[in-house]
Amino acid sequence: MNEPLPKLNHIRKMEMLKKLKTLPTKNRLDVLQRLLEKRSQQIRESLASTDVLYKIDLLEKVNMSHAGEVVFKSDEHELYRSIGGDSKWKTFALVFNYHPKKKKFRIGWNGSRFAEDHELKNFNKFSPEILAHLEIFLRNHYFDGAIEFDSAVLEMDWIEQLEATRITKELATPSKTIEDAKRKQRQPEIAHQKAQEAQTLNESRQFDLLIFDLDDTMLATGHLDAFRGKEFIGPQNVRYKADLAIYARSLECLVSEELLLSLQSDFPSMALSIFTRAPRDYASILLETRFPRVKWDSIVAFEDVAHTKPHPDGIYLAAREANVKCTNRVALVGDGKVDILAAYQAGITAVLLNAGWTHYWSSKRDPIRTDHYKTLQLMPDAILPTANDLIRLVTNPLSLLPSLETWNVNPEFAQLLGSMRIDKHKHFNNLVEEEHPSWIEIHAMGRYFPKLSSSSQYDFTQREQLHLLNKVILDAKGGIAYPESWAKCCANFINKYANDILRNNKSLMVCSIPSSPESVKRLGSNRLTALFKAIEIQLNGQCNVIFSCETLRYKPGASSNKTLERDARFVNVRDNMFVADISNVRGMAILVIDDVSTSGATFFYANRYLMQAGARSVRCLALTQTISSLHDH
Repeated sequence: MNEPLPKLNHIRKMEMLKKLKTLPTKNRLDVLQRLLEKRSQQIRESLASTDVLYKIDLLEKVNMSHAGEVVFKSDEHELYRSIGGDSKWKTFALVFNYHPKKKKFRIGWNGSRFAEDHELKNFNKFSPEILAHLEIFLRNHYFDGAIEFDSAVLEMDWIEQLEATRITKELATPSKTIEDAKRKQRQPEIAHQKAQEAQTLNESRQFDLLIFDLDDTMLATGHLDAFRGKEFIGPQNVRYKADLAIYARSLECLVSEELLLSLQSDFPSMALSIFTRAPRDYASILLETRFPRVKWDSIVAFEDVAHTKPHPDGIYLAAREANVKCTNRVALVGDGKVDILAAYQAGITAVLLNAGWTHYWSSKRDPIRTDHYKTLQLMPDAILPTANDLIRLVTNPLSLLPSLETWNVNPEFAQLLGSMRIDKHKHFNNLVEEEHPSWIEIHAMGRYFPKLSSSSQYDFTQREQLHLLNKVILDAKGGIAYPESWAKCCANFINKYANDILRNNKSLMVCSIPSSPESVKRLGSNRLTALFKAIEIQLNGQCNVIFSCETLRYKPGASSNKTLERDARFVNVRDNMFVADISNVRGMAILVIDDVSTSGATFFYANRYLMQAGARSVRCLALTQTISSLHDH
């Protein structure tokens, strides 16, 4: 063991402290840290072979706010022998407690029981090693500051730092075993590691603001229409508030308060706001009753904006009040079409949380099933079946996008992700048809936001300008080939669903929706031809697939659907599309692919004519679905 360190001279230390007091607090601590660094290293070296147990006990005493013990094994321990310890004791302890009024630490020692003040006489027998070790222990576990040994008193110059210190529950539990004590010795390191992990998690967030809809998003409130009509706009009377509070206590929470608190704890830099079409008193009562511990950064109600959802005014107001300026780091979480439309118009991330939808939402029993269908047709950036998926949304929204958009941004991540988001939509034919069904189901892997037209009801300009796939689609219409990542995504889809598509068939035919004669004349051959060749290379013979861009054709003189209204598109396709070679179609499982689907007219009649030609089954896959802002969407 190294030579014992000399006992600190009290007078010399007091002079040093007077000089330190003239320095700013931060500088004082830095100076003390440097002064103690060499001494602490010596102590660590001298006690390197010492088996030390740490035990922290919180005492409920009137005049004490902090107390504890440093517990040493007594067996053949020279520190123990240096204070003349009783051989019958299995452990001995340095005992300290803090007196808040006197602002002093008192030090004592004992064996198996807690030291009382009258035992402090033994303090003078403590060796310098013990005092130094105690100082290091207190500094590491309780506070940073100047420590003063004087007789039986341990003083700290900046006592307010100690008063702000909290002893954790974990450290407050006495050590029962050596392993438990050693684990507690690692608590500061573990706490630091957890703090770093929390910081990393917070930095991984992709949003600075989450805006929540209230009704049927946060709470199941479908039966509270009687409380949120226009007659309840503005301040309400006591009876209204009392009655609504009673109803509020029985509401089902679709997003729990615990989850919201967890979001605020894990992502302290992310703001949480509310944007509702309901009156302010209504919203305030529900939030105060069911989420009393959540601190909202902004609450926007019906009275706060000139135009509520689906207009984006409330989103802009919520962001301003939350001091968030970057809209591409804002998401709106809602349950209905108006929420998605508002988000799209604001140019922010649109999130559908449909946990509040009934399990029979697609049946005629649900009065708002049409709204649900239209919400899904808008293809939100993320679709969350439960509120627990919010964590995934905040940390990795890329994994929730339609699959082609994920592949377009990060093919390597998409490959590792495995699962693919493929949205399915029913497109209806409004024409009077003798044959049924009057709808077609289309699988969609991405979205296309068209430029604003004169007939648009909503303005998606901000999404159209920023959307990842728009430029690729427009480039392809200009003759530029689709990127390799698109071919990889399609190949992945064919591989993943080949067994379901093929069933008992030995091979699969993949055919394209043909370009109109006008497009071919203007741009040349079908732009999907090159994509099909790239998909075939990606498949590399894994599936028996036949690719064809000539199976479906248009008659000469057929118009382009681009300039036609919805019903006119169906008429144009119905009268001009045909199957060019029926013999190759008969008995085949067919996957029809188009790069952009809008009304669904081409898929509707491609399916009908292929089935009439003898195809065994037909599936329709749109690389992108047009997110239309037309009235008839």
